[in-house]
Order: sequence, then structure tokens, then C-alpha cells
Amino acid sequence: MADNDNIEKTQQDQPDQAGSEQAQQAEDLLAKIEALQKERDELFARLQRVSADYTNFQRRLPRQMAENLACEQDRMLKALLPICDHLEMAIEQATLRSDPKAIVEGIRIVYDQLQAFLRSYGVEPIQPVDQAFDPRLHEALMTRCEPAKTNQVVLQECQKGYMRGERVLRPSKVIVNALGQQAQSDNPAQSQADGQAQEDADKKE
Repeated sequence: MADNDNIEKTQQDQPDQAGSEQAQQAEDLLAKIEALQKERDELFARLQRVSADYTNFQRRLPRQMAENLACEQDRMLKALLPICDHLEMAIEQATLRSDPKAIVEGIRIVYDQLQAFLRSYGVEPIQPVDQAFDPRLHEALMTRCEPAKTNQVVLQECQKGYMRGERVLRPSKVIVNALGQQAQSDNPAQSQADGQAQEDADKKE
């Protein structure tokens, strides 16, 4: 009889234990859900802050770029002002004095200042004379035959060219050596000059 009572008691305890385990699992699941929701809310808040920062950055960027450009332009213009001052002085001296050397010296000072200004921005003149013709650096105006010089070499510079670093701001306008009629016909410098001349003639027509 006692054994039957124990069996019945054990059977009654089993549902209670199962229910307790299910309740614990439910509590653990709710805790995980709450933790995930909290993490989601934190990530969403961070995303909103990042989005707001990026929006503000996009609004500030054009203004900052414009301010930086204006500052750079101001710095360039201020560097030009002394050159303008010396040029005015040279013009004034030219009207007051008849000494050509003094006038030339004044102009030379202004020229040297202008070259220094260009160098401050990394601008350097191209040195084409006695160099092989390079269509990237040189623009051929015409050819001339000088047997003592190498074929396709630059004989004379007609207008200075300038570079800034590896970039060509303006090619040098030059006269190129072309030895003999055959050399002229194979000469890219001559072809460039002839093409330009033909283009000018077409425009006049």
C-alpha cells in the first residue's frame, strides 16, 4: 500500500517539475529577446547618430571647400601685389628717366619676382633648346635645316612653355631641325607645323 502511495506522489511531482522547467525556459527566452531588443535599439541609435553626422558633413564640405579655395586665391593674389607694385614703379621710372639700362633693370626685377612666384607654386619653364623634339612638351611652329645639329632637335624657342610637376601647363613653341627633304617628310614636327599652316589657311578662306 505504501508503494502505491509513493508511485502516485512521484507521478504528481513529474508534471510540476516539467512545468517548472518550461517556465524557466520561457523566462530565459524572454531575457534573450529583451537583450536582443536592447542591442537593436542601441545599434539603431548609433546608426541615427552616424547618419546625422554624415548629413552634417555633407552640408559642411562644400562650404569648407569654398573657404579653402578662397584662402588659396587670397594667398596667390597677395603674392602678386608686390609684383604689381614694382611694375608700377618701373612704368613710372620709364616715364621720368631716359636711361634704357635703368628701365630694363626695373623690368628685370619684376620678371624675376614673377618667376619666383611661379616657382612657389611648382611651375618651372621647359628648357627645349638642343633637346629632342617631344610633341608632349613642344609645339613645332616650323622647321629649319642646320647640318651641324642633330636631326629632330629643337633649334630655337619662340615662346616659353611651362610645367607644374609632371603636367604640361603650356608646351614650348619651337623651331625644329630637319636635315634634308627626306628627313622633313618623315618629321613629325614638320607635319605638325604644316597641319597648323593648312588649318590657318582654311580659316582665312
